[in-house]
Amino acid sequence: MVWLEPTLLGSRPPGRGGCAAAVVGDACVFIGGADRTPKALDDVWILTFERSMPLTARWVRKTTTTRGGETLPARSGASATAVGADVYVFGGQDPSTGVCFNDVVVLDTTRWEWRRLVLAESGSPPPRNGHMACALRDGEALMVYGGSSPELGPMGDVHVLNLEEGCEKWDRPRVAGQAPEPREMHAGVFFAEKEELLIAGGRGRDGVVLRDAHVLDVRLMKWTRRGDFGEPVCAHAAAPWRVPGEENESRRAPAAAFFGGFDGT
Repeated sequence: MVWLEPTLLGSRPPGRGGCAAAVVGDACVFIGGADRTPKALDDVWILTFERSMPLTARWVRKTTTTRGGETLPARSGASATAVGADVYVFGGQDPSTGVCFNDVVVLDTTRWEWRRLVLAESGSPPPRNGHMACALRDGEALMVYGGSSPELGPMGDVHVLNLEEGCEKWDRPRVAGQAPEPREMHAGVFFAEKEELLIAGGRGRDGVVLRDAHVLDVRLMKWTRRGDFGEPVCAHAAAPWRVPGEENESRRAPAAAFFGGFDGT
């Protein structure tokens, strides 16, 4: 494995932290975040890679509209989950006020149009930021785990949003097993073929940075602890991986690659 630094073309986005990101087709979509003042942002940028060497990528800021002309709050620490051409953004926080959100807004990347998701039934999860989210069942549902708010601190709950058109509603399933300690700023990967969610690290109550790893079997809704994750780390990133060594790629064991983060010192 080698690192490649692409030549970047186009105007670059201003520096920020806490932005939400998702991959749609060949484009990486980056949404919001906050600068150091701290001011929450609501801009949308895409990064696309050209199919040539040396490696080249281009930044483009997308102009978006909002269905009905509604103003959507800028936010940091939200999650972004791609389902087809739509990106579902949940939660987040305005760091200048500390206010957290629990709404779902959807970005249609074919029209670059935002819309607020209207739920068929009430009952949203508590507002939060620093959580993780993933798509289930080929995009039929969205699952959220953990996160925090100034009022509740770190959380360890699991919520599932049904995305069937006209039937959009949240459900809090019963979860068995050895539940992880409540946390924020953890990283995780969903293995669709096994229907398992792996989460590792994060920051727990009293600001303690964690290093444990847990797996949620989504079919059984049961947690299993899978040991420790090296050094304590939070605010890190994770991506699906395949263990090398097997010529038949489909038979390679699913794994996760982790990068970056903060150890609390």
